[in-house]
Amino acid sequence: LRHSVSNKHLALKTSLFQMRLTDAIVYSALGPSSGESQFTYSNVGRAVTHGFQESFELRLPELWQAGVSYQYLRGRNLTNDSGLFLQPRHRATVSISRQATRGFSTSATAAWTSSQGFFDLNRNGVLDGADLAPSYWSTSLEAGYGFAWADAGSTVLRVFGRVDNALGIVHEDTFPVEPRAFMVGTAVEL
Repeated sequence: LRHSVSNKHLALKTSLFQMRLTDAIVYSALGPSSGESQFTYSNVGRAVTHGFQESFELRLPELWQAGVSYQYLRGRNLTNDSGLFLQPRHRATVSISRQATRGFSTSATAAWTSSQGFFDLNRNGVLDGADLAPSYWSTSLEAGYGFAWADAGSTVLRVFGRVDNALGIVHEDTFPVEPRAFMVGTAVEL
């Protein structure tokens, strides 16, 4: 279920969701063994997830936008009546961007993710309190430029650079947040 309200300067979006899963395949870490983490996939049989997402966007002059969003997610393994791994209960995002089809565009995003089940330290397939990885922040920065092709109508060539995990926050001993990554790319918008 989705609902949105917007005008020239503001946009508010609300989403409610519920999914019932059968033969759901989930991923979990079994924890360190001999200095290395071990991972597994397993079939949880039946699971259900439900929650909501709220987002608010403020449209500013000169193609700038600022936004905040919040997501609540509740996942349950119905086979053993425990939580689901890799299902953070809370996630909040703050962003600011300038989105232009032609010319300069940029964005900066910071997201906080609450603790979530990651390690199955006692290897029982049940999400226990000790299996939780801590909450964490992730950040990304992007800048690009769009060039119009002469005699090509609305075709635009866009070049961009992106840095994920811009602050370089890594929880090596608990949750495998991706290390800082740099990307450069091009895109053609027809």
